[in-house]
Amino acid sequence: MKVTLLAFATALLLASAAAAQPPASQLANPHLQLVVNAASGDFIIRDRAARPGWTLTGRLAMGGGAARLHPISHPAFGAGEMIALTQTNGAAARLMVFPQLPFVLVQATLKNASRETQVLNRVSLATLTVDLGAPASALTTLGSGGLLPADKNPGSYVWLAVAEPQSRRGVVAAWLTHDRASGVLFTKGADRSVMVDVRGDYGRLQLAPGGGAETEQLALGGFTDARLGLEAWADAVARHYAIKLPPQPTGYCTWYSDKHRGAGDEQSLPELARFAAEKLQPYGFNFVQIDDGWQDGDAKGPKDKKNGPHKNFSQHRANGPYPSGMKATADRLTAAGFTNNPMSHANPTYYAHQ
Repeated sequence: MKVTLLAFATALLLASAAAAQPPASQLANPHLQLVVNAASGDFIIRDRAARPGWTLTGRLAMGGGAARLHPISHPAFGAGEMIALTQTNGAAARLMVFPQLPFVLVQATLKNASRETQVLNRVSLATLTVDLGAPASALTTLGSGGLLPADKNPGSYVWLAVAEPQSRRGVVAAWLTHDRASGVLFTKGADRSVMVDVRGDYGRLQLAPGGGAETEQLALGGFTDARLGLEAWADAVARHYAIKLPPQPTGYCTWYSDKHRGAGDEQSLPELARFAAEKLQPYGFNFVQIDDGWQDGDAKGPKDKKNGPHKNFSQHRANGPYPSGMKATADRLTAAGFTNNPMSHANPTYYAHQ
């Protein structure tokens, strides 16, 4: 009877312990699946469509911790879920997933459990392994240093893509935030994978005794085209920081023309403007820039005469490319469909370089 009661009590304790843990330390959205091993701090991110394309495994630098799965809210990305791993000293890591974001966001809480102030220079967040089903020698990395093999890449600031060049499928690891640290990523090739060390450089991050600090947030995701993944990361950064850019100007600068370079001339420019207004405006063409060489005056000295502009911007050169004057040229451009308001994006814009 005692044996039976002991067995029952043991089973009850095991069941209670199991119930205290999340049913599974995993999350998913329409883009990806995340599985976390709480004990070790290892995690796996896979394509949600289960296509044989990419797998990203990682290990948190802090290791494992007690796991908790709960909902979160982000001011830019909305409602989501996260797996939080917490250690007894207060150090923690969070892996966050949002329905409309094709990335897992990773962030850690640094904790100083000592009685002395800690000064941190470099903080490792995680080590990643990228598997694209091809040897590392067949993969390419693209980062701030350019397009390079994994074992030739000296490191990349802010963002990194690892891709298979023929299909362009690949993985993007990039820092979403840069509030206190400069995020860097370092690669090296293995037999069938590329290893990535993810680090934040702080210079001097001071943690008071018993105090802590949040690391920057890292975005991790895989894509059928890594270039689109980099665009998705840039969009996420813009959303996070509420960045709004004005419409991009697209147009023509006379300086770079082969035949009518410099400031152009009053014969060729209206012809070009009419063509641009008719054929190119539907595709976003919105300005014509008249560059240096139309204005009056002489440069001072041989060096200025070679490299500097004519100095008098109040009038045109009578023997220059616009002998009829800039007012006559502006009227011709206006007749071709341009305005002389550089702030207008409704029509192609004319302006003279000054």
